[in-house]
Amino acid sequence: MDKIIKQIPNKIEYTKYKLSNGLTIVLVPDTKLLSVLVNLYIKVGSQYEPAHISGISHLLEHMSFKGTKNHPTNLELVTPLDNIGSSYNAGTGYELTQYFVRCGFQYIDTALNFISDIFQNSIFPEPEFHKEKGVVLEEIHMYEDESRTKVEDDFLKLIYGNQGAGRSIAGSEQTVKNITHKELLNYYRKYYNAKNAYLFIAGNFDPIQTRKLIAKYFNTAKSTHSFPYPKTKILQKRPKLSLTYKDNKETHFILGFHGYPFFDETNYALHILETILSGGFTSRLFQLVREKLGGAYYIYSDNWLFFDRGIFIIRGGIDSQRAELIFSEIIKEIKTLKDKPLTNQELQKAKNYIIGKLFIKMDQPYYLYHYLTQPILYNHPIITPRQTIEKITKITPKDIQLLAQKIFRKNNANLAIVSSIKNKSPFNKVLNSL
Repeated sequence: MDKIIKQIPNKIEYTKYKLSNGLTIVLVPDTKLLSVLVNLYIKVGSQYEPAHISGISHLLEHMSFKGTKNHPTNLELVTPLDNIGSSYNAGTGYELTQYFVRCGFQYIDTALNFISDIFQNSIFPEPEFHKEKGVVLEEIHMYEDESRTKVEDDFLKLIYGNQGAGRSIAGSEQTVKNITHKELLNYYRKYYNAKNAYLFIAGNFDPIQTRKLIAKYFNTAKSTHSFPYPKTKILQKRPKLSLTYKDNKETHFILGFHGYPFFDETNYALHILETILSGGFTSRLFQLVREKLGGAYYIYSDNWLFFDRGIFIIRGGIDSQRAELIFSEIIKEIKTLKDKPLTNQELQKAKNYIIGKLFIKMDQPYYLYHYLTQPILYNHPIITPRQTIEKITKITPKDIQLLAQKIFRKNNANLAIVSSIKNKSPFNKVLNSL
């Protein structure tokens, strides 16, 4: 195994520097590729929004595509990107807003021009603002209608309550309707500034020429200041449950436990625990719920990681007529992990699974680049793929058992359900049996 681990990269080549206005630049060259990825991160997301303008980061992201001083309409703005066959989009998260272009390496000038333009020169025409609100409202309605998305929003509200981390990224119908054009402009001017942004470029590019292009397009970016990021408060003292009635044929649920922030070392053991529960067809949840009980199409665990918090979840869509039984069996499986340590064989199988998946991912373009983003964005040491595997290989069966006992506590449990079932009492009873 040591010989295999040594084949995994233990160093990632990159250059990091800042422009005079404070914009952080990260260059990750890879001449084996034929494309280049230009990715701009702005350190603002729904988690940091005041309650009365919840959803404004997402609305602002939509509006950034509505025209700039140089390209006053959406059509004029995006036509150069379509003309070169690029992939481009944006996304709003809880902590970050992202804009990216991926294109042939020969078109890096076009990609940088576009990203810099929407970052610095967006004009947010007021008629488009009111029209785009309607688009976002329909997006919210779509999420409300989709039970798998609805249960996620319900779960986050349940676990975090009335703070940014507990509200939907898209906002609510009421808050989106009430956001004013002036509030959007002020929000843009405040957060879309050079000191609050990071520009990552990865793929096939000439570093010297690219530095000149970056200076050309971004040296004029306005610079005000960066911002403190308040941490989400974790105040839970008892198990919590929410049940939303929906005339579904399937019961969708998320069972979640407070975990650890993105950079916490405990997450290596949690990765193994996640793999034990849902790493492939032979995993415990798949064998129990799908193969033995025949009670679900999708069932899995996951570890959601954020800068200031983490959540370990089990989620699925299960047979409503047998929902109580199936959920009870899931709880029994969790209690088994607390009561009985893994065999060395099962633990090694999980480690092999993780290493095997890493080898496959390493063949994907830009995979190494993702090892840099979070550490650089949050000023944390970079952990290489080899270091990750070395940490995982040291974990023992006792480590997993102690972690299960710490995570899977009754007073750390949160269960959100969207179902045609109306009575929550049976689920409360099962939840309290942890």
